[in-house]
Amino acid sequence: MADFMLEPQIAKLYRDVPPAQLEPYRQFRIEHDFKHVTVDGVAWEYYDLGSGPETRLMLTGALGIPYFDWHHLLSFAETHRIISPCYPPVNTMDALCDGLAGILRHEGISRAHVQGGSYGGFVAQIFVRRYPEMTASLVLSHTQPTYPDDGGTVKLQRMLRLAKLLPACCAGC
Repeated sequence: MADFMLEPQIAKLYRDVPPAQLEPYRQFRIEHDFKHVTVDGVAWEYYDLGSGPETRLMLTGALGIPYFDWHHLLSFAETHRIISPCYPPVNTMDALCDGLAGILRHEGISRAHVQGGSYGGFVAQIFVRRYPEMTASLVLSHTQPTYPDDGGTVKLQRMLRLAKLLPACCAGC
């Protein structure tokens, strides 16, 4: 694997982290490669970690990059099989959820515990409505509820338009 610190977003975020603290993250990136599958013409990358008797579909936040949550992935992989995808650029939430279901099918997984935080929590709520038969349970963290019939989609679209006006990352990055 190429040096992950050459990735601009990583180098910028971690430029002031002492090397000793960065080493466990570096080791994770070296030791765990993404798997790849194409679902409905869309290329997907995802982690497939652990080998527990149950599967946990772990959905990351808006950046759509699961390795930022590496310590949680490893922790849950001690007791579960973990599937954690990168979000590809798709045009609809249906396409995103269909891709997630496609990954699970590709891996031979009929049901998973679906876990999402932040934007991943939003995705998780839509996934479990779209694929209830593939859902063993739902775990949400630091997200907002989605309501299919109360104008929530319009509210979210408005919020996303406003979010484009915000800086791309936190202060000091």
